[in-house]
Amino acid sequence: MKFFLALFVAAALAAGCGQGEVSAPVVENEEALSEGPSNSVEQLPPAACVLFADDGPDSRFLNEDEPRLTSAFAQSGIALRLLNAKGDPTRFSEMANELISGSCFVLFMTSPDSATGVAVIARAQERGLPVVDYENLTLGGGADYHLGFDLVSVGVEQGRALLECLPEKTKKPRVVYLNGSPTDVNATLLKLGYAEILEGTEGKKARVSIIDDQSVPNWAEDEVPDIVELVWARRDNNVDGLVAASDGIAISALTSLPNKTTPPVVVAQGATLAGLQAVIDGRLCATVFKPVSELALGAVEIATQIRDTGFFETEDSLIDIATNVPVPARLVTARVVRAEQVADVARETAISTTELCGEERQAACTKLGLS
Repeated sequence: MKFFLALFVAAALAAGCGQGEVSAPVVENEEALSEGPSNSVEQLPPAACVLFADDGPDSRFLNEDEPRLTSAFAQSGIALRLLNAKGDPTRFSEMANELISGSCFVLFMTSPDSATGVAVIARAQERGLPVVDYENLTLGGGADYHLGFDLVSVGVEQGRALLECLPEKTKKPRVVYLNGSPTDVNATLLKLGYAEILEGTEGKKARVSIIDDQSVPNWAEDEVPDIVELVWARRDNNVDGLVAASDGIAISALTSLPNKTTPPVVVAQGATLAGLQAVIDGRLCATVFKPVSELALGAVEIATQIRDTGFFETEDSLIDIATNVPVPARLVTARVVRAEQVADVARETAISTTELCGEERQAACTKLGLS
């Protein structure tokens, strides 16, 4: 079934945001929007607008998404206005108001929490501005579209990777889940994927037993040691496999194992620098890489269609678990990364060999073609 959502963008179209237009400068903070009349939102050309919720020093949105979006939109000829609320919900709401009342013809956003996101979406839609939830779906928000990774398929890849990584001699693998936050739809979707494999036909064939199923509140890695201590104690330190909802959770779990405990086979997702290093070291059997560059291209695709036709046509959808309503979606596929794929991901993400390998991994990196 295809989704066609008519959207009011006549004002933006009439203002002449054409294919050959030179893109407007990227505006990265609210101060730049308020410097004076020459920088006011109303005087800027029609643009695709992006609003992120955080930009901490380790934020993927800051380090990967922002530069890739900037490059992709510059090449497309569509003006881009990109703001970041630095983790402040009040600032996020204020910035959203600036953009909604300005010359945006589409708003991509990653909200700091559901309540803030729901309010912003409602205000935007009152003004006829289409909203695209970027990566994180705002539960109950009713966004017009979703752009993100197919997280169920990411979980499926994790489940299959674990089955491939478990030694054949392990006749009845005892597996633990360390899920993401219980209130995060992303964690729910990941678990749907790996549970489908490990608790379905493939898992039963391998005689997998799920012996514990824990969630990590707010994805907080500092909560993981207590969870691991509890789980391993009640399972007599006898765990063969671990599925972790993120590289960070996986690494925190591995560093929290009781002394003299045989580490389980671990799979995670994220393909972060630390995650790739753990794959090289053999601490992780596999992680899953989500190509941010394809998200950026997806954003351009959505913006182009909305600018030209008033809607985005797609056959994909993502169910909002708060309302059970499908949200039309542009879903990006991820891929498994084992040791032999690390070099490819490093090149794609521009991670340097020095940063990835260091002196302690030189031998392993040389074998993998990373030196």
